[in-house]
Amino acid sequence: MKSTEDIVGRYVRVNGARTHYDELGDSGTPLVLIHTLYACSMEWTRIMPHLAAQGFHCVAPDLPGNSRSYPPNWTPLTSSREYGDFLSDFITAVFGDRKVVVAGTSIGGNLTIDLAVRHPDQLLAAVAMEGGVWTPTVMSLQPFMNPASLPSWPEWMERCAMESLGPNVDEEIRQELVWQHRFTGHRSGMPQTNVWTEHDLRDVAGPVDVPLLVLHGEADFYMPEEIVKLTQRTIPNCEVRKLDGIGHYPMVEDPEGISAIITEHVNKHVPGRA
Repeated sequence: MKSTEDIVGRYVRVNGARTHYDELGDSGTPLVLIHTLYACSMEWTRIMPHLAAQGFHCVAPDLPGNSRSYPPNWTPLTSSREYGDFLSDFITAVFGDRKVVVAGTSIGGNLTIDLAVRHPDQLLAAVAMEGGVWTPTVMSLQPFMNPASLPSWPEWMERCAMESLGPNVDEEIRQELVWQHRFTGHRSGMPQTNVWTEHDLRDVAGPVDVPLLVLHGEADFYMPEEIVKLTQRTIPNCEVRKLDGIGHYPMVEDPEGISAIITEHVNKHVPGRA
């Protein structure tokens, strides 16, 4: 099996912006992995070897403005639909006309659902973790967009990440996650919190043409049961599954288990995979 040391960093131009992504494997089913807010592609480091061993060509971008990716026109994106359109263009830039599997967590889960709803022609299947059609679970932080208005924000963000993990995550993984939230600046990361808060697909969502699996950890207070049920009612042909003992970062907390779930979902729905 390939290891984390086999992961390669690459760049591609998307809407004129130099966009970074991590890649593992050069053949197999294309799989695009979308990280959480204020974080980066490194969140997928532990799971990528497991996915590559299951025949996936893994690509994990840094969202525009995060870590090693610049934002288009030097302006942070401000809505989930802007991010969804950017990711649609990213998929085309990396994979051309090939259809891909998409999996994402938190804001990445929201964006996975956005792609399934608004860009289904590009997808083979989708797995949304800790995301929904509407996520008003964090207050608006619009007054704090200027870094001088909330200098303690980086430490606050790290604490928010740590508190939302499941109860059995070991210390090494916790420290990795802390560092993965230190590579994005305030002017990009803070607007992403409002992208989560203001995310709302209720006006366009319905049955989707893509096999969509929605995963939610029982220990994740950012994704209450009411939002999961709303997502299931709004997209009645999606599949929903609860993850026992898991918090807001399933791919970090249980990479082998989540790899198996993604593989099972794709094998079930994508011809030639089983």
